[in-house]
Amino acid sequence: MKKYVFFIVFFLLFAIVLFATGQTVKETGNVNGVVKDEATGEIIDFAGVSIYKTETENALKNFMTDPEGKFSFNDLPFGSYKIKVSFMGYQAKTVEDIVINANDQDIKVDIKLTPNSATVLEEVVVKASKPVVEFGADTITFNVDQSVYAQGSTATDLLKTVPMVTVDPDGKPSIAGKVNTRVFIDGKPSDYTSETLADLLTVLPSEAIQKIEVITNPEARYSADGDGIINIVLKKGYSLGLSSGLSYTLGTLGDYNGTAYSAFSNKKITVNGSYSFKHAPTVNGSDLARTNYNSSSSISSYMNQNGSSKNETDSHNARASLNWDITPLQNLRTSVNYNTNNGNGSSLLDDYRFNASQVQTQFIDQNILTNNSGNSFTFNADYTLRFKRRKGQSLSAGLTFFDNGTLRDRDLSREYFKTNDVKTNENRQYRSNDIGTNRLDFNLDYSRNLNKFATLSLGSQVSLGNNSNNQFVTGYDFVNSLDTISRLTNEFGYRENIYAFYGSYRLRTKSRWTFRTGIRSEITDVNFTQSAFPSMDPKPYHNLFPNISINKSYKKKYNFGLSYSMRITRPRENALNPLVDDTNQSNVSFGNPNLKPSYINQFQLSFGTAGAKWSFTPRLNYTTTDKIIERFRVSTDSVTYENLGKNQALTLSLFGNYRLGKSITLTGGYTISRRSYQSKSTLQIPSSGYSQRGNMTISGQVPYSITLEGQLNYYTNALAQGRNSGSLTTNFGFRKMFLKNKVSARLSVEDPFANRSFFESSDVLTNSGGSYHQERNFLSKSKNYTFSIGYRFINNKKQKAKEDVKKVLTKEATK
Repeated sequence: MKKYVFFIVFFLLFAIVLFATGQTVKETGNVNGVVKDEATGEIIDFAGVSIYKTETENALKNFMTDPEGKFSFNDLPFGSYKIKVSFMGYQAKTVEDIVINANDQDIKVDIKLTPNSATVLEEVVVKASKPVVEFGADTITFNVDQSVYAQGSTATDLLKTVPMVTVDPDGKPSIAGKVNTRVFIDGKPSDYTSETLADLLTVLPSEAIQKIEVITNPEARYSADGDGIINIVLKKGYSLGLSSGLSYTLGTLGDYNGTAYSAFSNKKITVNGSYSFKHAPTVNGSDLARTNYNSSSSISSYMNQNGSSKNETDSHNARASLNWDITPLQNLRTSVNYNTNNGNGSSLLDDYRFNASQVQTQFIDQNILTNNSGNSFTFNADYTLRFKRRKGQSLSAGLTFFDNGTLRDRDLSREYFKTNDVKTNENRQYRSNDIGTNRLDFNLDYSRNLNKFATLSLGSQVSLGNNSNNQFVTGYDFVNSLDTISRLTNEFGYRENIYAFYGSYRLRTKSRWTFRTGIRSEITDVNFTQSAFPSMDPKPYHNLFPNISINKSYKKKYNFGLSYSMRITRPRENALNPLVDDTNQSNVSFGNPNLKPSYINQFQLSFGTAGAKWSFTPRLNYTTTDKIIERFRVSTDSVTYENLGKNQALTLSLFGNYRLGKSITLTGGYTISRRSYQSKSTLQIPSSGYSQRGNMTISGQVPYSITLEGQLNYYTNALAQGRNSGSLTTNFGFRKMFLKNKVSARLSVEDPFANRSFFESSDVLTNSGGSYHQERNFLSKSKNYTFSIGYRFINNKKQKAKEDVKKVLTKEATK
């Protein structure tokens, strides 16, 4: 039934908006823009702006630029116009040939005025405003500033609204049709530990993010790990002068977050800083039913589990950055980021065991208290030198240092009962898990335009990483005394050093062909030490990762693309560490130190076309993965990671958007993927299944200058063991600006129709020759109404003289 709710709700919303826009659509358009100083780039406020029909000299409307240098003329009939701009101390400027028609109803004009003492230089840029989502051959770009969630949200909130992206209950994002997605920030890896990544994304403010890129075929300059990349691009600078902002969000689930930022920018330097915090409570529930079979395929036993958990997390994030144009040819960017989080929680689990005749044999009552704390520090520095003698030639160097520390404590109480409620045993267990990660990355890149059509890039990267995961467990029961539980205690140390060299060549032709080819060479050196298990020192290994892409643009309307790339999934510390987690005795998990790297070959065929109000970009991907690494049940009660064998996936993706009237845009996407698993291991029999994901978004302006945005997402995934099926998520938001766009108010709702649920089903052979069938339902309390309020302050007046002539300019602009 939930499958159909997705489509019914969406089309109802679509019909309502279509009706509303149909009643108000007129053959009119808008012209807006900003006025700046040509020499310094500073904005000019209180400048007089007038708009005329091309053939007349009588102004239709007059405007005076606001404190941000902006002007706007709305509801102009289709036709040809010109704009005249004047301001004391500058030469007047006229912008001709501004045409408003059905294809261009929203025109942006950036105007640069020349001081009276300088030579006149005409430079006017006319362009349409950016859409929320842009589709490229290998990249989907989500422009944050165009979304209603641009203020008062976090990176996790934004990722939930991006096409092709799914965010799981643990906060980990993934790309539809991809096995291993990596998350980058400003082109650099940020997912050194899954815990740190989730913490950062839930508190990184949307105000700091410029755009989010979903890259399906990464270039050679990117690390070869993962078959897809989500790249979060942060803002590099702000308007000249002083910019500040505050925002606060409150939700009905008891969650709240706040952000404060400030930036100052002049001709050469931009300095900004931000602080954000978030309080996030979560409530989850689950139930599991399992039927166990013996080697003769007869039922041997049953098990039912009911569980619930509550957690609260407080996170804080502080960030500061500097962007310095040392000279016209030299630039230095640095940033520091500090993130901290503290959380506590509790969980209950009722475990019922039955024999083959469905007679209860045992009941286990379990209670757990947890306390987690962690902090991370990141430092980035990038230096770029452009060569004066040859345009298009540059050299850049970058340095990143990351350090993270996490402490996780767990207090477990477990009681065992017979069917007559007689307690047979009780034990307590205390676990302390201390995790530390640090990494130092360095890159050196050189780029040169060989001619007006060809570009060559060369580079090298070094990544030095260390991870320690030390777990100490003590236990007590009525039979044994307090003692260390040796099988759960281990000191694990992991080191991974990667040395990479790469080169790429890009060629564009006059006939609109684009060729890109590249190759990346990586040497990987790893080893890990353990206290409870033998230490291992694998031999270093070397890999070459080719990358090629061909694109053809035809009649400026059609685009065809074909690409191939080879990627790698390296087993990292979480998958390698044999540390045992027996929080759930029927789902005991541990790592596998014998894992090998997995190699991915992916091919993509893409097509794109667009009209005046629409675009359509289908894609076809074929991926083969050798020694695929997936979490796998190796016995009735044990789960670990395995190199399962070979995986093949054929994925069809359909994306597009359509503009309804002049202000509403509909964006949609659908992905279907067929995966097949092949393995000679007795752990995995050949299997196949379909994964699907649908995404629909509606956004734009509605009456009373209110901006709306709504998303519906549905997905179901095929796994090596069973599948996840039937999960529907929804988000809707409305935003209104006040006080000359200084104050923003947003009302949004997540999953208003039902709390988020996930369903898993599996029926798989195990290495013991038996089998089992299991169904698991997971319910997360996600229905949440949030209200956000934000305030922006911008003060970029160049000189006090503006205030002295304000009254004169006001009279002239309103004549």
